[in-house]
Amino acid sequence: MQRWARKMRSAPSYTDRMTQQDEDKAIPNVAEHKKESRTDPTDPRIDEKFISICNLTTQHLPEKILRRCQHIFNKYPVKELRELGKNYMKLYQALHASEKPTDLSKVKPFANTEEVVKEQPQIVYLGKPKLIVAGSKEQEKKEKAKLLPGKKQETDAAAQTKEEDVKEEKKERTSKEFEIVYDQSMTVAYLSRKMPHTFATAVRVFSEIKYRLPEFDPKTFLDFGAGLGSGLMAFADMFPNYEKIVAVEPATAMRKLGKHLNEDLQRVYWTESLASALTMHSDILFDVVYCGYVLEEVPDEKARLSIVETLFQKVKPNGLLVFLEPGSPKGFRFINDIRNVFRVRPRTEVNIVAPCPHHGECPLAKPEKLWCNFEVRVAKYPNAVFPKEKRQQTTDRERFSYLALKKGTIPASPSEAISPAERSFFWPRIIRPNLIRDGHVVMDLCNTDAELERRIIARSHGVEGGWKHIKSVKWGDLWPFQKRIPNKFRKEGRKGKRLW
Repeated sequence: MQRWARKMRSAPSYTDRMTQQDEDKAIPNVAEHKKESRTDPTDPRIDEKFISICNLTTQHLPEKILRRCQHIFNKYPVKELRELGKNYMKLYQALHASEKPTDLSKVKPFANTEEVVKEQPQIVYLGKPKLIVAGSKEQEKKEKAKLLPGKKQETDAAAQTKEEDVKEEKKERTSKEFEIVYDQSMTVAYLSRKMPHTFATAVRVFSEIKYRLPEFDPKTFLDFGAGLGSGLMAFADMFPNYEKIVAVEPATAMRKLGKHLNEDLQRVYWTESLASALTMHSDILFDVVYCGYVLEEVPDEKARLSIVETLFQKVKPNGLLVFLEPGSPKGFRFINDIRNVFRVRPRTEVNIVAPCPHHGECPLAKPEKLWCNFEVRVAKYPNAVFPKEKRQQTTDRERFSYLALKKGTIPASPSEAISPAERSFFWPRIIRPNLIRDGHVVMDLCNTDAELERRIIARSHGVEGGWKHIKSVKWGDLWPFQKRIPNKFRKEGRKGKRLW
């Protein structure tokens, strides 16, 4: 383990400038990155059915980015890079997916995982010395070795004090175990395992924003916790007429590699902190502020709440604040906490754009076996960029939870909505995969009354009832059709005259 770790550290810098021959070299068997932004959001052909479909096709990284990734991966042995990626994913999953769904009304907002889950998994990473767990045999041996012959036993009060110290030490040790330090090795591991997924989820969110807010044309963008720049990459892909992008990333290795990957993008400024970003640029407010996959790596709840409040202050009037987290119970818990911070504020100050069709309490926050998340299909690296293992699939499915807030007003009722985009704020959201049956489809919806609703769309409903459109919508899309009232409720009696 240590042998190849030294080999990884002694590898050449991944930001060595590519030659023109490498830039022009084509990668075989690469699917074209399809930009859904080529469709004008003000096109009259964009109707209710078009806007209701929020899901995208399989998302691919742009070919220029793939070319740079290939240039980086070629500097490392494939087997060692795979092993590094697997170890990184173990640590990543322990950080992001160690909680079970629970009743969030009983959990303190933005609480750490150790306050929610009693037993934490112990992480041993890359040969790090194994930490002794309190109460284990190793701990007992260690304590017995400290006792001198003839030493009196500790009093009950002293034993209780010692037990509290052990708990405090264990809590501190647990928080350190779940901290990911992004040095050069960790940055390359993140590039190999998570970069395509974070890019795909950001494209999915910005694509929905583009068509549900057709008159919104952002010029400035702040990416807080930019990582390798997947968020700003997706923003530039969806809104190519931007004027300035500011990327805040404290990790030096991440910031260095992010600059290398996105050097083709113009007017992108990287900085290590938000304070330095505000001193560098005169316009301290932004049209879009994006925070993706950040809050779970922040150490405590006070810091998380401070980040949320600070980022909201950096949004221009009628601008957007977007949060994106992994689709795990922990990721949804933080998204729900952010939602609770803003949903109680006046509707003249802030409004929820997506994914919720209401401003009430989330109906998925109380059930102990449910949470709100969505899915996007991601294309993995081609074999020419990073060789796959045997029987490894070419695509993956990334689940995520998100929240888009507008610092301004939206139509308060369906009667005030004029265009299909405005009416989409009151359409129910499909929160689970559809159940396809013989002659009908069962949908689980979150409606405008802040309730979970199960609706059946049958072939007998026809085109007006949505039977033809049901074949196009999936988990995460909107449903623009009204609820159909059964015939028995539209008659005077069982055999009476039809009322309408």
